Amino acid sequence: MGIILPKTKNYRTFIALLTQAGGTDVQTQTSGSLFIGKTYEITILNAGDDFINVGAPSNTIGIKFIATGTTPQNWTNASELTYNNGAPIANIKFNSIGNVWFEFSSDGNYQFKSNSLFTSYGWFIQPVSNANSGFIVLTDDTANVNFINILTRDSTDININDCFDRTMFEFRVFN
Repeated sequence: MGIILPKTKNYRTFIALLTQAGGTDVQTQTSGSLFIGKTYEITILNAGDDFINVGAPSNTIGIKFIATGTTPQNWTNASELTYNNGAPIANIKFNSIGNVWFEFSSDGNYQFKSNSLFTSYGWFIQPVSNANSGFIVLTDDTANVNFINILTRDSTDININDCFDRTMFEFRVFN
């Protein structure tokens, strides 16, 4: 009898430990170090600055990315990055999906986003209920392949912040 090999996975995966605290708090940065796991957006790009080595898929205005490093290849020309301190911070353990990011929509309402990398009815979330004195609800718009909503609520069904504390998050996009 020969060796039986496992079937090839028919999905791409994003696995991270999420932490989130506070409400909306939009900040702008034109130099310095990035915080690994935060979502940044390039809002002004000046010639010569380069963010690809810290997670940006390209050096383009409007690109959002989760920082994977602290020191951009070059950031001496005052390009501007924005970020929201209220958005979940992702300690990424594995990512075969591609460029994804998190946004703060409102208290207890966050979005996990991509540029058309999610397929309708094609995702799986590892259960993460009872995270840090709240619970988490995932919703999607099946007509939209760009995001899913992540809602954190208290026991009376009110949206609240501060529920993620190194909470395991697994997202699968089936091929």
